[in-house]
Amino acid sequence: MVHEQYNNVLRKQGMPVDKLIGWLDQLLFDKYRNRHSREYTLAITGALEHFTALGAHAMFDDRDIMGDAHPKVRAMYAWHAIEEVEHKGVAYDVMEDYTKVGYFKRVGALLHATYMFPATIFHIQRKLLIQDGFSRAERLKMAVKGVWWLLKPGGLLAPMHKHYVQYYKPGYHPWHEADQPGYAEWLAAFDHNERDPVKASEQMRAVMAMA
Repeated sequence: MVHEQYNNVLRKQGMPVDKLIGWLDQLLFDKYRNRHSREYTLAITGALEHFTALGAHAMFDDRDIMGDAHPKVRAMYAWHAIEEVEHKGVAYDVMEDYTKVGYFKRVGALLHATYMFPATIFHIQRKLLIQDGFSRAERLKMAVKGVWWLLKPGGLLAPMHKHYVQYYKPGYHPWHEADQPGYAEWLAAFDHNERDPVKASEQMRAVMAMA
């Protein structure tokens, strides 16, 4: 529901939402399913869930990366991060228990997703920036600055590396990961504030800042 509301806002701003959704659907549901087995596409799903769970770690660490965003935007991403944490083991369990995906296929899918996930994000970002009227030179400048922000020492991805590599361990399971920072604080704030996600997000940030 929130995804659709967000997409409707983008549509009103003139963004090519439907074209991008169509492109993504074709990539995931036509191209990948036609080229790969069900077991392998499920392994890719498990790998992608690992990436979205990693993003939740970045959302709630002590750097407050969404600090400059609008409170409603912060709340939306906090809600999404909580949701990703809560189901991060579902695809993995199906992959292990029902399709019996082995170690090498699981790791191969993660390597595949390690390229595919950022490539997809950068493709969508490029299309949105083009629609916003940024020139090729402006987009290149922002891309260089953004990649440095991601990869520099202490950048967004640096503290996530230790969680990323856990997936390569034999016997790994998503629930072996340490508790998600901010998760308990968000749930407590959500219940305390009559299930208001904006108030929950702001209260969680305040608690995390004092920790």
